[in-house]
Amino acid sequence: MYGDSLCYVEPSVLVRSSKAVLFALLDLYMHRIYPILITVHGLSLRTLLLENFAYTPAQEVLRFGVFFTAVCSLEENESNEIVGKQKAKH
Repeated sequence: MYGDSLCYVEPSVLVRSSKAVLFALLDLYMHRIYPILITVHGLSLRTLLLENFAYTPAQEVLRFGVFFTAVCSLEENESNEIVGKQKAKH
């Protein structure tokens, strides 16, 4: 799914994931990345990304950015557990 130095994420992980997977990725983002880049209100972000299904282009970019960085922060065991895929070495 992604390599050690470069993060490659299969688009299907971000597009066709279940709400449970997206919730887990958002939770990882909130714990690992959000404290470093506090730019949006956490509860508002959660509502926007998990309960909204008609995104503006800007919201779509934010959505993919959040889930992409969360996937990139996964450890091997977390990758298998959360998204059901192993890390791929590229």
